[in-house]
Amino acid sequence: MSNIHWKQGVKLELLVKRPQDLMRRLFLSEDSKYCIKEADLEVESCTVKEMSVEDVIAGIIKETSPHVGDSVEGNAFLVELQRMQELDIPWTLTLEDPSGEAYISTGTILFVT
Repeated sequence: MSNIHWKQGVKLELLVKRPQDLMRRLFLSEDSKYCIKEADLEVESCTVKEMSVEDVIAGIIKETSPHVGDSVEGNAFLVELQRMQELDIPWTLTLEDPSGEAYISTGTILFVT
């Protein structure tokens, strides 16, 4: 994962290629946007403040599916997203936040007693 800090913002990139990557949590501000470079996809407004990486790709598939219809191009896009969700192909999630408040968790937190 790479972190690029702007004057007052943050840009985070995560290469998603392992099941653990799908479980990582995103913490978003109202100004956050996220992109999936390989799908040429950008989501501007975030109403959800916390979600997993898997929630991101599943939500995009759910929102896109009803609008595809018989479109060959649309169906190919959905297949590509499903392959990303199943980790058949690695993909890059980019999170941008001009406020600098958003971040991606480093992974599962284990508590030792």
